Amino acid sequence: MLTLLKEWLSQNEKKLEGLGIKLDDLTYSVEGSPDPSLSVDHVSDSSMGRITVWSSKKIDIEVIDFNTGDTKLYEQKEITDDFPNFDLLLENYVKNMQ
Repeated sequence: MLTLLKEWLSQNEKKLEGLGIKLDDLTYSVEGSPDPSLSVDHVSDSSMGRITVWSSKKIDIEVIDFNTGDTKLYEQKEITDDFPNFDLLLENYVKNMQ
């Protein structure tokens, strides 16, 4: 799951940048973690966001407004497909980051 998200990010980096969403950080969980994860941080002019996906097929998606500090989006999902459609899973994330 972690590799699939990283591939999606690579394939969509230019598209996201074109929307004003820039990759800020990419962090893997500590080696040997019982449920390895990948956290991806993005920034835009108005927001900061984080996507965290775990090998157990859980995903957290959050977006915070820079100006107010308010949470614009927070979703916890369970991925049911072995090859998820990240375009669909992250649609609200991308909209809220713009």
